Amino acid sequence: MTNLITFRATRPVELYGKFLSEGEQIQLTGEQAEYYAATGALEALFGDVIPYLSTSSARDAMPTTFDQDYSRVARSIYIGAAGDLNIRTLAGNDRIFYGLVAPMILPVAALRVNSEGTTMIAKYILGLA
Repeated sequence: MTNLITFRATRPVELYGKFLSEGEQIQLTGEQAEYYAATGALEALFGDVIPYLSTSSARDAMPTTFDQDYSRVARSIYIGAAGDLNIRTLAGNDRIFYGLVAPMILPVAALRVNSEGTTMIAKYILGLA
């Protein structure tokens, strides 16, 4: 399946010579999508361009180090041990998920896993990207 990422402008921006109004979207596929997903280049250029992740399967599983951002956005999180999980969402909010069972995949995009409020060991948590 071809990777597809849709970016929605939260303010007017110019991208590749195309003007995007607030709320307008642009879709990237294939190698472009892979590049931007891996590097976060659009986020670096326009901090207020929000990536919407595709529903295709993950291509990598990233180990978790508490209180450190993943190398790229995790589309979801694999939970290998039961307990509570505190994540920083793509919107930048810290949220605790209580009483998770294992094994499971938590379908929430995350930037990182926070140690405070997380009761499971990091080696049992993988960010899926």
